[in-house]
Amino acid sequence: MLFRCCYLALVGGGSTPAWDGNSVVVWEDQIHQTVCKITVAKPVLGVRLKRARIVVVTENELLVYTLQRSPTLLLCYSTAPNPRALAELCSTSSLLCFPSLDKGQVSLVYIGEDTVQHQMRMIPAHDGTIRALSLNMQGTMLATASEKGTLIRVFDITSCLLLYELRRGTNAEYGHFECDRN
Repeated sequence: MLFRCCYLALVGGGSTPAWDGNSVVVWEDQIHQTVCKITVAKPVLGVRLKRARIVVVTENELLVYTLQRSPTLLLCYSTAPNPRALAELCSTSSLLCFPSLDKGQVSLVYIGEDTVQHQMRMIPAHDGTIRALSLNMQGTMLATASEKGTLIRVFDITSCLLLYELRRGTNAEYGHFECDRN
């Protein structure tokens, strides 16, 4: 659901899907009708919504569309294999974070209202594959974990510098985490 409006992003699936797994349908629940539909070449693994943007996550791509009746593809980013649909879209800014093509790195890019593509920055977060990532509410810090699952690293978004490194033992942990500290 998108903020206080009643937009829902739906992806086909299940035993009797209403549409295929390569499509995203944005549904307006107050008026009970489809706002828009996007069909992509590969199965959709995840969707992120922002006031004027839809981010569609596939195994190896992030596709950024306008959120309007006839969506327009604005940006396309290649990623390393991303079966968990890792992507974070900040709720207070236009910051988009996702696993980079290079193992262990996170890409940061602003996808604002203007269609100008901003400079992408990289954070070398881990030696191994990224397993989880989360932005704090203000979009100033990014927390990451690797496949090994024993370290959580927190980075400053502005400088891309490591702020904290939290070690949680020797057993891998793959639970969900959120970075919500001010």
